[in-house]
Amino acid sequence: MKTMDQLPTLANASAPLELSVPYVSQDAALIAARFDDAALTGRSLIWEVFEQDAVDPVRYGLCLVKADGEPEVRIPVMGLMPGRAYRYRFLDGVKSSPEGRFITAAQHGANRAA
Repeated sequence: MKTMDQLPTLANASAPLELSVPYVSQDAALIAARFDDAALTGRSLIWEVFEQDAVDPVRYGLCLVKADGEPEVRIPVMGLMPGRAYRYRFLDGVKSSPEGRFITAAQHGANRAA
């Protein structure tokens, strides 16, 4: 049986191998992380999305690291504002992953001349 100090955390063995945003629209994004630590398979992580300079997240939730294949998560985030810069991260308890960044698409017709 593993003790608490032997469990993997995002600050050490389970840091994301790759953060990505495979899809972005005006009001949504798909945030993703692939991990290099199979010990995370089947574990829950917290995800958070912040506006660029905000302290409090605008969206957050709980996700489960995929149990088949590579340990990864893919989170659809809805209800974002068009043309805004966001940052996101994953947490395992109080330890945080590095932050990823993305910008939502501009609102249709926002830059068109009248």
